[in-house]
Amino acid sequence: MRPHQHHREPDANVSVDQNQHEPAARFARLLSGVAALVLLAGCGASDDTTTNTQPPQASQDNTTIGDTESPVAGSLVLPFGPTFVGSESDAATLDRAVQVLAAQCMDAKGYTLPEFPPDPFQPLMTAQFRYGGFAPGQAESSGYRPADYLGLADLQDQFDVLDQSLPQDETFFEALNGEYDPDGSAAPNTIGCIDEAQVQIYGAVGGFDGLPNYQAILEMQIDSIDQLYASAQGQDAISEWSRCMADGGYTATELFEPQTQWPYDVGNREPASEDERQMATVDSSCRSSVDLEARLFEAESAIQTEMIEKNSGVFEAHSDEIDAAMQNAQQALQD
Repeated sequence: MRPHQHHREPDANVSVDQNQHEPAARFARLLSGVAALVLLAGCGASDDTTTNTQPPQASQDNTTIGDTESPVAGSLVLPFGPTFVGSESDAATLDRAVQVLAAQCMDAKGYTLPEFPPDPFQPLMTAQFRYGGFAPGQAESSGYRPADYLGLADLQDQFDVLDQSLPQDETFFEALNGEYDPDGSAAPNTIGCIDEAQVQIYGAVGGFDGLPNYQAILEMQIDSIDQLYASAQGQDAISEWSRCMADGGYTATELFEPQTQWPYDVGNREPASEDERQMATVDSSCRSSVDLEARLFEAESAIQTEMIEKNSGVFEAHSDEIDAAMQNAQQALQD
């Protein structure tokens, strides 16, 4: 599906882009709820998001809350982790099903919707992603940009070419996205093929983001990170990392502060500068020396586990919603 780049809010995939008269911006609503959340960047702690599953229990699979097996090598998964779709294949299945149903809907209206490649997959509740850590060798080779930034640029080029191939008339995008008030701020007057596809798969416009249980969990995960940063364990770990950064010649008091000095846009093929790579290398070394991510993970895991226990009904209900969405997606791809 067409990535929306970085979403400003958890429900950004169901809002209208300010540039809705640009084809690429309007087509961004093709994102499924899962894909939109996968693309949320870890640029600030409270910008993260979450999905759901069942109350804590021992399990061998990747879809049970409390399971710490990670789809990313070397990174632990927080208890809220399975609130997101837990694997790349599941996310791709949901994404593909929305696209197939939307294409069928558009075909019935006399339009052809091209097939877009899958969105990049990023499990948001891994310790590495949640706290802004580095993959092995990433700091030295690419600084603060993704290790696979050239691959992401290639993917962005594919999206751009497909965007340019879309019909440029208003009726195409009204069929795809529905009709909106001129200022783009009101709810759609009619729903489009993307909305219809999301309702068929998820039960709501906007995918999981349109479901109340999921919204409740989004609020909980924001509270979770806020509690972490306010806790003695969190403050001590970050303070030690900050002192290490100062010893290395850099001022940083917040985890993502260094990254903000080196903004990165998807599609940028320029290699990271020597200064960026040097700072990232010091950052990575300091994180390791104070065991930053493991300490934050331990503290936030306790916070999230308590939240799950107190709100088990919400998590169980959303677990059922995930299961239903997967069943609907698999059925749509079989038909």
